Amino acid sequence: MKTSKITLIIVLTIIGIVFMVAVGLIASGEYLNRKSKRELTQLVSELAPGTSFMVVKLRLGEPSQIYTNSEEIEGFGTTKDKSVTTNCLLFKFFIRRSIPFRWVLIYTDRNTNAVVYADWQDM
Repeated sequence: MKTSKITLIIVLTIIGIVFMVAVGLIASGEYLNRKSKRELTQLVSELAPGTSFMVVKLRLGEPSQIYTNSEEIEGFGTTKDKSVTTNCLLFKFFIRRSIPFRWVLIYTDRNTNAVVYADWQDM
């Protein structure tokens, strides 16, 4: 009788610990996700329309992907606005700062090389 009580207490303790670890992992993942979204929203807001692409490169480094075709820009970008996708280039910068990994998207005017639109997206 006493052995079964001790066994039950040990099993319930282990289940409780596993449950608390799972809740902690979910909560920390959600925290990192929200923190990353806040940081990216702030970063994108700092890259306002009219900003030189050289400033963007100084801030983000070299782009990981470049799209020049308007169909690809619409397919791989976040905007379908023809006024943006028709006369722009799309530069995607891979952000490795924290998990989850995300892209910063910079649309630049083909002629002036200035930022027209900036956004971010999940991988």
